[in-house]
Amino acid sequence: MKGLCDDGMLVEANHLLYSMFWRISQKGSGEDIVIYRILLDALCDDGKVEEALEILGKVLRKGLKAPKSIRRRLDLKKCRDGEDTEATKRLIHEALVRGGVPSMGSYSAMAIDLYNEGRVDEGDKVLDEMRKRGSSHHCQCTKQRQKL
Repeated sequence: MKGLCDDGMLVEANHLLYSMFWRISQKGSGEDIVIYRILLDALCDDGKVEEALEILGKVLRKGLKAPKSIRRRLDLKKCRDGEDTEATKRLIHEALVRGGVPSMGSYSAMAIDLYNEGRVDEGDKVLDEMRKRGSSHHCQCTKQRQKL
């Protein structure tokens, strides 16, 4: 996914995501949350915020199987203007974390990926959300953060 997005092949990346939904619906998302984030960030960077939000909605429904009550609480109205791309991406990242079914794999993958990109504050927020939801397995993420 990263290679397709880095090369600007967003249509192909989008097709890859949709082809993954079947497998994800059978086995859950886990670490695949990072793949969603990569595509959604690339779409935002390309000025396609509406498309990113549409895909986010599908990911939350199909890929992450977030309960409707959680999906309703996500306020992404601020993203619609597309003026502040970084703020929009942060809101999307929060929606992926909060809208997902809690799992050690998804939290760890998201936090480590954000730390690797130097987005320490966002990685810390993922760890905070993990702690709030009762997952005490954050050793790998903490080690990755300490490397920074």
